[in-house]
Amino acid sequence: MERVNPMVREYLSGSLASSFTAGLFNPLEVVKTRLHIQTMPGMKRIYTLGFGSALRTIAQQEGALGMWRHGLVTVVGRDFFYSGVRTGMYPTVRSLLAPGQAADDIGMARKIMAGAICGGVGAGIGNPFDVVRVRMIAEGGVVDPATNRLSTGMRAGELPQYKSSLHCFAQARRAEGLLRGLMLRGIGPSMSRAALLTAAQMSTYDHTKVMAKRSGALPEGLALHCMAAGISGARNLLCPLLPSF
Repeated sequence: MERVNPMVREYLSGSLASSFTAGLFNPLEVVKTRLHIQTMPGMKRIYTLGFGSALRTIAQQEGALGMWRHGLVTVVGRDFFYSGVRTGMYPTVRSLLAPGQAADDIGMARKIMAGAICGGVGAGIGNPFDVVRVRMIAEGGVVDPATNRLSTGMRAGELPQYKSSLHCFAQARRAEGLLRGLMLRGIGPSMSRAALLTAAQMSTYDHTKVMAKRSGALPEGLALHCMAAGISGARNLLCPLLPSF
C-alpha cells in the first residue's frame, strides 16, 4: 500500500470500510426505510408496532436473506462513493482549507467546514444510488409464483415494478431522466443531512484526537482512535435527523 497515492489510499480506506459495514447492517436500513415510507401513497401501512416488530415481521415473511436481498447493491454502492468522499477525503480537504499548517494545528472551524464539504459532496455523488435504494426497499416482498404478484410487503397484491437494482436504474432514467429522476431527486435534504452529520462527526473525531494527545491522556494508537470515535458518535446524536430520501 505504500506505493499507492495517498489520496487514493484515503478514499479507498473510507469507501471499502463503509461499504462493508453498510452491507453487514443492511437489515437495519431495510426496516428504517420501510418505516419511513409506509404511509406514502401506494404503500400499505403494515408495520405499526415499532422497529423491533417490523424487523421480526420482515424476517418471518421474507426469510433471513430477504433482509439483505432488497437494496443491498445500492446500499453498498452508495457508501462506496458517499463515504469514500465523506471520510476518505476529509484529511485532504482539511489540508486544502489550511495550507501550510500541520494537521494538529488546524482549528475547529476549518475542520467543521471540511466535514461539511465532504459530507455534502459525497451525498450528492451517491444520490442516484440513494434513490434506487429507497425504491428497491419499498418494492421488497415475496413474489407468489402462481400469480407473479407480491404476496408480502407494503405493495402486497401488486405486480413488482423492478427486476433488479440495475433495472430500477434503467426505468428511472428512461421514465424520469437521468438528471431529474436520479441525480437531483431528493438531493437537497440528502446533502444537507450529510453535511451537518459529517461536519459534526469528523471535526469532533479529529479534534478529540488532537486534544487527547496534547494533554497526554492517550498516545497515537488504536485506543485513541476508538475513544475519539466513541465521542464523535455521541456528538452525532445532537444533529438534526433530516430524511435522506
